[in-house]
Amino acid sequence: MFSKPITLFKILGFDIRADSSWIFISIFISWTLSTSLFPSQFPGYDSLTYQHMAIWSLVGLIFSILVHELAHAIIAEHYQMPIISIRLFIFGGVAEMKGAPSHPKGELYMALAGPVMSFILGLLFWQSHAFWGFYFGPGPIEHSLQYLGYINFILALFNIVPAFPLDGGRALRAYLWLRKRNLVIATRIASDLGEIFAYMLMAYGCYRLMYFDDIIAAAWVGLLGIFMLGAGRYAVRQSESWSLLSGQTVADFMDADFMSVSPDMTISDFVDQYLYKHYQPSFPVIDEGKLVGIISVHSIMETDRKKWGWMHVRSQMQPAAGINTVSHLMPAADALDMMRRLAQTSLLVTDEGKLVGILSITDIINYLSITMKLDRNRIIKNSEL
Repeated sequence: MFSKPITLFKILGFDIRADSSWIFISIFISWTLSTSLFPSQFPGYDSLTYQHMAIWSLVGLIFSILVHELAHAIIAEHYQMPIISIRLFIFGGVAEMKGAPSHPKGELYMALAGPVMSFILGLLFWQSHAFWGFYFGPGPIEHSLQYLGYINFILALFNIVPAFPLDGGRALRAYLWLRKRNLVIATRIASDLGEIFAYMLMAYGCYRLMYFDDIIAAAWVGLLGIFMLGAGRYAVRQSESWSLLSGQTVADFMDADFMSVSPDMTISDFVDQYLYKHYQPSFPVIDEGKLVGIISVHSIMETDRKKWGWMHVRSQMQPAAGINTVSHLMPAADALDMMRRLAQTSLLVTDEGKLVGILSITDIINYLSITMKLDRNRIIKNSEL
């Protein structure tokens, strides 16, 4: 759903990650504030002052988003719903949860924690703006604090809209989950409302473009609507996957009859003797009975074919230290989420440290596709509390 993130730092044990798009959008926001919004709202300052106001306001906005997501993460951890990381992307942030929410009460409180925190931050910034204005008079600092108070109130109000995947939509899903005792049904209803809201946002974007020639606002609102549309549909597919994979482990889907290769084999021999004869998305590299790495088809495709005769598997493999392995007892739904999150097509499966199989995302996806076509009632039944 997003581009591959980069880990920035860690707060309270949570990894803070950011998409590359977030870096560019931060620069864009700073430029918009310094050249358009602040000069129109607070005239009379030079360009350098507006630039300083924009930079510090952007820092305050990032801080607000992080605190908003940390509120989600802390409440989720309290209700035994592990958060993997906090991810910053083009439209703000998201606390990435490991697997499905454990129960509706925890989901409800976790969803409401973000807007409540944004409202509290709005009050703090607004009071700071009033305090600074009373004692020091109007100025760049007072204006920046006013903007941050205003933007946090907007974040709180927008996120409380009962449209999935907004926080209000998640709270609605939790309430429906509690009432209907079924996560899939609750997700579908909340996502349908989110879809209606997304189309409303896109219509408003068209309105801004047609009647006000406001290209920036139209593009921003339209993209937000498209994102919400995709995120809601993804959430439905995800909840259905959790339901169908309920009670199944990695061992049910892994391929125990896999081929491994030697690190000293040339790329040419590897292609001729293995790639053309055994269909595997990746091959474990074993040296003296120990896993030393993994080599994929994609890594071979990226190398110069003229060098295959003298290059060895060792030079193109991913070292074992960087390989993601999973236990054969791991829930299949968690493994699927892990592969999607890491943008990997396969995982190595271990049993007490010994390599016992390869798990391919294709095998799980094919199972889900066939099961949904044959017995859609199973999706609802498996998701009942």
